Amino acid sequence: MVVKSTTILFYLFYLCSTFELPPFINKCELNSPKELEDCVLGQVPEVLSHFKTGYSPFNISPLDPLVIPSLDMALSEDFLIKMKDLQIEGLTTAVMNKFLPEFEENNTAIASINISLMVPNLQLRGVYSLEGFFFIMAVKGKGFTEMEIHDLSMDLKVNVSIDVRNDVEYYQIPRNFDVDLNFTDLHTHFENLVPNKELNDKLNEFMNERGLLMFELIKPGIVKTIRTIGHEFIIKLLMHVPVEHFFKAIKN
Repeated sequence: MVVKSTTILFYLFYLCSTFELPPFINKCELNSPKELEDCVLGQVPEVLSHFKTGYSPFNISPLDPLVIPSLDMALSEDFLIKMKDLQIEGLTTAVMNKFLPEFEENNTAIASINISLMVPNLQLRGVYSLEGFFFIMAVKGKGFTEMEIHDLSMDLKVNVSIDVRNDVEYYQIPRNFDVDLNFTDLHTHFENLVPNKELNDKLNEFMNERGLLMFELIKPGIVKTIRTIGHEFIIKLLMHVPVEHFFKAIKN
């Protein structure tokens, strides 16, 4: 009971704590959307390199590789895939091409942010189980899977709101936000889709010859993963850093 109470008190203290930005993130001017974009884009590579191994003051887990213990994805009404011990590599090599805020009508607060990212080579590995119709045949498989996506581009639109705690303003973002994806090449491999190894190899070959079709099949799962990663990563930064600590000057 004492241990549980101590844990709860520590969590509440952590939740209510206020911090400055990490020392490797420079404050930006908020005089115009373009100035803010230039400031953010210029420091993204450095910031990602620091977050690669995580950031304990904000309880941020290592970003590369990122480990997701479990992830359930309903790819369609009759197709469910479950992932365990999913490892994602390549996130810290992401290149940000756009970071444009949209302001409220009164021009004093950020309403949303449009972000464009490109990951040159994203690799996913883990243990899967699935049941449903896989292209043209019913399958029920379980085993190791790996996936490699080249030039994965992501266009995000994230709404921003203000959360006031103890008379201090903090940014807040929703768990769901707009995500549009594209890619140049996709390679996947699933073990044990079917018991027969020769047929299993043929199924993998079939999938890799139809990269676009395969991408559309797994796209809902990738979108869900991006939303999960994005929200968990960003919210841990936003929940502790007041609005006024993000910028050198707040727009008037």
